[in-house]
Amino acid sequence: MTSPPEEIIVECPNCKRWYEAWHRPSINRLIDNFSDEFIEKASTAICPYCNCKAALGIWLTNSVEQITIRVPQARFRRKSDRPLYALTLDHIDPTCRLSIMEVIRSITNLGLSDVKELLEHLPQILIEDRDQKKLESLKTTLEAAGAQVTIDYSSNQ
Repeated sequence: MTSPPEEIIVECPNCKRWYEAWHRPSINRLIDNFSDEFIEKASTAICPYCNCKAALGIWLTNSVEQITIRVPQARFRRKSDRPLYALTLDHIDPTCRLSIMEVIRSITNLGLSDVKELLEHLPQILIEDRDQKKLESLKTTLEAAGAQVTIDYSSNQ
Protein backbone atom coordinates (compact mmCIF):
# COMPACT_ATOMS: atom_id res chain seq x y z
CA MET A 1 0.00 0.00 0.00
CA THR A 2 1.15 3.53 -0.72
CA SER A 3 1.69 5.66 2.37
CA PRO A 4 -0.26 8.93 2.67
CA PRO A 5 1.63 12.20 2.22
CA GLU A 6 3.18 13.59 5.41
CA GLU A 7 3.94 17.18 6.26
CA ILE A 8 7.59 17.34 7.31
CA ILE A 9 10.30 19.76 8.38
CA VAL A 10 13.53 19.35 6.35
CA GLU A 11 17.07 20.53 7.06
CA CYS A 12 18.75 21.60 3.83
CA PRO A 13 22.00 19.62 3.38
CA ASN A 14 23.53 22.68 1.69
CA CYS A 15 22.59 25.78 3.73
CA LYS A 16 21.48 23.92 6.94
CA ARG A 17 18.24 25.92 7.22
CA TRP A 18 14.94 24.23 8.11
CA TYR A 19 11.84 24.45 5.91
CA GLU A 20 8.45 22.80 5.48
CA ALA A 21 7.78 20.21 2.76
CA TRP A 22 5.80 17.01 2.18
CA HIS A 23 6.89 13.43 1.61
CA ARG A 24 5.53 9.95 0.84
CA PRO A 25 7.73 7.33 2.57
CA SER A 26 6.49 4.49 0.34
CA ILE A 27 4.79 3.98 -3.01
CA ASN A 28 3.41 0.68 -4.30
CA ARG A 29 3.20 0.87 -8.11
CA LEU A 30 1.24 -2.40 -8.17
CA ILE A 31 -1.69 -0.54 -6.60
CA ASP A 32 -1.14 3.12 -7.54
CA ASN A 33 0.03 4.04 -11.02
CA PHE A 34 2.05 7.15 -10.19
CA SER A 35 4.30 8.66 -12.84
CA ASP A 36 8.07 8.83 -12.44
CA GLU A 37 7.73 12.61 -12.18
CA PHE A 38 5.31 12.29 -9.24
CA ILE A 39 7.59 9.76 -7.50
CA GLU A 40 10.51 12.16 -7.87
CA LYS A 41 8.45 14.99 -6.39
CA ALA A 42 7.19 12.79 -3.52
CA SER A 43 10.71 11.69 -2.56
CA THR A 44 12.63 14.97 -2.80
CA ALA A 45 12.41 18.48 -1.38
CA ILE A 46 13.75 21.75 -2.77
CA CYS A 47 15.10 24.29 -0.30
CA PRO A 48 13.33 27.66 -0.72
CA TYR A 49 16.48 29.47 0.47
CA CYS A 50 19.20 28.02 -1.78
CA ASN A 51 17.25 25.78 -4.25
CA CYS A 52 19.20 22.68 -3.18
CA LYS A 53 17.33 19.51 -4.12
CA ALA A 54 17.50 16.92 -1.33
CA ALA A 55 16.51 13.26 -1.49
CA LEU A 56 14.14 12.30 1.34
CA GLY A 57 14.25 8.58 0.70
CA ILE A 58 11.46 6.28 -0.43
CA TRP A 59 10.45 2.63 -0.46
CA LEU A 60 9.28 1.92 -4.03
CA THR A 61 7.63 -1.37 -5.06
CA ASN A 62 7.38 -1.95 -8.82
CA SER A 63 6.51 -5.65 -8.76
CA VAL A 64 6.52 -8.59 -6.39
CA GLU A 65 10.26 -9.15 -7.02
CA GLN A 66 11.44 -5.56 -7.51
CA ILE A 67 11.71 -3.24 -4.51
CA THR A 68 13.83 -0.09 -4.62
CA ILE A 69 14.95 1.76 -1.51
CA ARG A 70 16.29 5.26 -1.97
CA VAL A 71 18.29 6.43 1.03
CA PRO A 72 17.60 9.95 2.33
CA GLN A 73 20.36 12.55 2.11
CA ALA A 74 18.56 15.23 4.12
CA ARG A 75 17.52 15.18 7.76
CA PHE A 76 13.82 15.60 8.32
CA ARG A 77 11.07 14.95 10.83
CA ARG A 78 7.30 14.84 10.80
CA LYS A 79 5.80 18.26 11.31
CA SER A 80 3.60 16.83 14.07
CA ASP A 81 6.60 15.61 16.13
CA ARG A 82 7.89 17.82 18.92
CA PRO A 83 11.01 19.59 17.65
CA LEU A 84 14.42 19.14 19.20
CA TYR A 85 16.02 22.51 19.91
CA ALA A 86 19.71 23.29 20.20
CA LEU A 87 21.42 25.92 22.34
CA THR A 88 24.37 27.15 20.31
CA LEU A 89 27.25 29.18 21.71
CA ASP A 90 28.06 31.68 18.97
CA HIS A 91 30.56 34.11 20.49
CA ILE A 92 32.07 35.06 23.84
CA ASP A 93 33.36 38.29 25.31
CA PRO A 94 37.09 37.54 25.87
CA THR A 95 37.08 39.62 29.07
CA CYS A 96 34.43 37.28 30.52
CA ARG A 97 36.05 34.02 29.42
CA LEU A 98 36.49 32.54 32.93
CA SER A 99 32.91 33.20 34.07
CA ILE A 100 31.57 31.76 30.80
CA MET A 101 33.75 28.67 31.25
CA GLU A 102 32.33 28.16 34.76
CA VAL A 103 28.76 28.39 33.48
CA ILE A 104 29.46 26.00 30.58
CA ARG A 105 31.08 23.48 32.95
CA SER A 106 28.05 23.61 35.28
CA ILE A 107 25.61 23.16 32.37
CA THR A 108 27.46 20.45 30.44
CA ASN A 109 29.57 18.68 33.11
CA LEU A 110 32.56 18.94 30.76
CA GLY A 111 36.10 19.08 32.09
CA LEU A 112 38.20 22.23 31.95
CA SER A 113 40.27 21.13 28.93
CA ASP A 114 37.10 20.16 27.02
CA VAL A 115 35.53 23.57 27.69
CA LYS A 116 38.73 25.34 26.54
CA GLU A 117 38.70 23.26 23.33
CA LEU A 118 35.02 24.04 22.77
CA LEU A 119 35.63 27.80 23.10
CA GLU A 120 38.38 27.70 20.48
CA HIS A 121 36.00 26.39 17.78
CA LEU A 122 32.86 28.52 17.91
CA PRO A 123 30.02 28.29 17.08
CA GLN A 124 29.30 25.07 19.01
CA ILE A 125 26.10 23.35 20.10
CA LEU A 126 26.12 23.10 23.90
CA ILE A 127 22.82 21.32 24.59
CA GLU A 128 20.00 19.74 22.62
CA ASP A 129 16.60 19.38 24.28
CA ARG A 130 12.91 19.21 23.42
CA ASP A 131 12.10 21.75 26.14
CA GLN A 132 12.61 25.20 24.65
CA LYS A 133 11.82 26.92 27.98
CA LYS A 134 14.71 25.10 29.68
CA LEU A 135 17.05 26.29 26.94
CA GLU A 136 15.72 29.86 27.27
CA SER A 137 16.70 29.78 30.96
CA LEU A 138 20.21 28.54 30.14
CA LYS A 139 20.49 31.16 27.39
CA THR A 140 19.73 33.90 29.93
CA THR A 141 22.41 32.54 32.29
CA LEU A 142 25.03 32.39 29.53
CA GLU A 143 24.19 35.88 28.24
CA ALA A 144 24.53 37.26 31.78
CA ALA A 145 28.03 35.73 31.88
CA GLY A 146 29.00 37.46 28.59
CA ALA A 147 28.20 34.90 25.88
CA GLN A 148 26.18 35.26 22.70
CA VAL A 149 23.92 32.23 22.18
CA THR A 150 21.03 31.23 19.93
CA ILE A 151 18.27 28.66 20.15
CA ASP A 152 17.18 26.97 16.94
CA TYR A 153 16.03 23.62 15.60
CA SER A 154 18.65 20.97 16.16
CA SER A 155 20.39 19.39 13.18
CA ASN A 156 20.23 16.01 14.94
CA GLN A 157 16.52 15.41 14.58
